[in-house]
Formats: sequence, structure tokens, C-alpha cells
Amino acid sequence: MARRVSDPQDYTSTIRRSIINGTIKLFILQRAQNEPIYGGALTKALRKFGYTMSPGTLYPLLHSLEQAKLLRSRTTTVQGRVRRYYDITPFGRGCYAEARRTLTALIQEMLFDNDVNPRMKRLDGDKAQS
Repeated sequence: MARRVSDPQDYTSTIRRSIINGTIKLFILQRAQNEPIYGGALTKALRKFGYTMSPGTLYPLLHSLEQAKLLRSRTTTVQGRVRRYYDITPFGRGCYAEARRTLTALIQEMLFDNDVNPRMKRLDGDKAQS
């Protein structure tokens, strides 16, 4: 049974966490399109945008993207230390491109009241009411 959220503040926090988590996944895919990525570099890049992510959060996220076949990993020794690099897969490129199109259309609609793509009005597959 789904948990009932009665406090709007709690629900707002839940939505915010969900948005941040999804955005970070897209950020990781975007970075991996440009070059192989590794955890330490991602942590630094996220910190530039004001996000602090512990290794205990970041590495399971990277592993989940790898399990979903969006990334693939390989290990390399750098200055005597083993480093795991992640490369985006062709499937990951396609998923990123589609998610970016969807996100762009939603943001344009929500922030700029710009109905760029009428089919994005409803995400449940039903046609929008006229």
C-alpha cells in the first residue's frame, strides 16, 4: 500500500529529491558522451553546481546505470591506483537524447508557457483534451 503524504512540505521534498536524482542521472550520461568518466571527477563536477554527493550514493547510481546498459565500465591503473571509468553505450546515447528532448519540452511548457510539443501535455499516453 502506498504511503500517504499529508504534509505538503514532505511531498515537496519528495518531488525535489526525485527531480535531483533524475537530473544527476542525465548529467552523468551527458558527461559520459563527451569522454570516459569516473567517480572522483563526477563528484568535483557536481560540487561546482552546489551538489555534494557521497561515494555511497554516487557509486550505486553509476552501477545502476551500468546494470541498465546505459554505461559500461572498465578499470585502469592511474598512478598506482585502480580507477573505474564509465563510457556511455549506444543505448545510453539514445536514452539520453530522448530524455533530453522530453525534459526540454517540459521545461519550455512549465517555465515559458510555450507549448512546443502538444503531445507532451499528457505523459500517460492519452490525447490532450481540446
